[in-house]
Amino acid sequence: MNPYQRLFANRVVDENGCWLWTLSKTTKGYGAININQRKVEVHVVAYELFIGPRIPGMHIMHSCDVKHCFNPDHLSEGDIGHNLRDAASKGMMSNRSTNKLTYEKAEEIRQRVKQGESQKELALEFNISSSHISMIVSNQKWKHREKGCG
Repeated sequence: MNPYQRLFANRVVDENGCWLWTLSKTTKGYGAININQRKVEVHVVAYELFIGPRIPGMHIMHSCDVKHCFNPDHLSEGDIGHNLRDAASKGMMSNRSTNKLTYEKAEEIRQRVKQGESQKELALEFNISSSHISMIVSNQKWKHREKGCG
């Protein structure tokens, strides 16, 4: 059976028009199929069969947000930034992943640690990891600017 036949033989169509893969899935929940002794994500195979070759470095995204769906009408191509913004806009990522730290916030963190505040509590407040707080305090991240130097 060729990949096209295998896709149609192993799908269920749901009420939203998703073509759901009924066989194996990756650890992240994407449909998985073996082609030429290599495990490939089903939505990628479907994109390439029905839409065309991917541009190197681009991701195949789901408008339906169903990882094991491979309906080509639900698939589009985008770069990692587009994929992350799409996921964030749909509430699929934690704030930690999309949090924007500014130089001013980093300076505030340094000052508050100097005043004795807990790095762990600051990490929770600013929604970043404790190790990121430590790197800010030690000037490994968001390096301290000298006065008059921009």
